[in-house]
Parts: sequence; C-alpha cells; structure tokens
Amino acid sequence: MPRVQNPNIRVLGIRKPIPSGYVVGRSSQGTGDAELISIKSLATAVKQTAVLSQQQSYDLACFLPGQPAPSQTVMRVVAVRSFLLPANLPLSEAFANTAPSGGSAVYNLAKNGTNFGTLTFASGSQQGVFASGSDTSFAAGDTLSVVSTATMNGIADVSITFACTKQ
Repeated sequence: MPRVQNPNIRVLGIRKPIPSGYVVGRSSQGTGDAELISIKSLATAVKQTAVLSQQQSYDLACFLPGQPAPSQTVMRVVAVRSFLLPANLPLSEAFANTAPSGGSAVYNLAKNGTNFGTLTFASGSQQGVFASGSDTSFAAGDTLSVVSTATMNGIADVSITFACTKQ
C-alpha cells in the first residue's frame, strides 16, 4: 500500500492536514465522525488491551437440580486451562430457586479434594454468599468440586457461576 504524503482530514467541511504523530479514527462519541488520535495514546491503548487480554474472564457455570443429598459431590469440573478464583469470589453468583428454611445451607468448595472456601445460603435467602481466605489457582487437570454438607435445609435447584480469571 503506498504511503500518502501530507494526508488531509475534513473537519466541519474544511480540509486540514493531519498533524504528524496522529492517525484518523472513528469518533468515540458514536456519531460516525472522524477524530484525530495520537499515536502515543494509541500505543498505550494497545498495551492496555494486551494486558487485559492476559487477564480475560473465564466463567464456569452449573445448575444443581433438585435437593442435594447430605455430603454429596454435586459438581466436579476438570480444568482444561489454568485459571484463578480470587479471594471471596467477588464476581461469582449463586441463586437457589428454593431457599433453605429452618437454617442455612452450606456447600464446601474444593480444589483437588481439599476445601478452600464455602458457598452459604442463609435461611430464607435465595442468594448465596461465597467465602474463601485467599486466591486459589487451578492448573489444567485440577478439579473444582462443590460438595453439600450434612444439613441442607431443603435448598433446591441451585445455579452457580464462578467468575474466574484466565492465567
């Protein structure tokens, strides 16, 4: 592609030269107009995008139909790539179609069979609360399990989405 010498841009109907160190891009305002973008800021944006792409989200979702039996492994996932569950799983969600009654329902979260956190539904609450002491890293081949505890107090039809970060 030939290089254009002294290119121009039309701004409000007037042709103006594009200053050195700038490129023309679409307006971020969504108007379809063109705007000048400094090459330096463009390079910074590309670097930031590269960093974010290395920290992409990686969601794991499951549905646990019915009522769990005591101490039942209700979910087990084998990791196909490395990922991280951040401490207290801040963006993860859990919802029970039928909330527990007469007491809470607690699920243990385990990595390769070792507990690292809990998912607790308070009595009468359909929204679950995650707790873990620290970040938990998984490598390809590691397992993430969800295990019911001895007393689940009638909880049923639970949906869980783990918000992970690719490593």
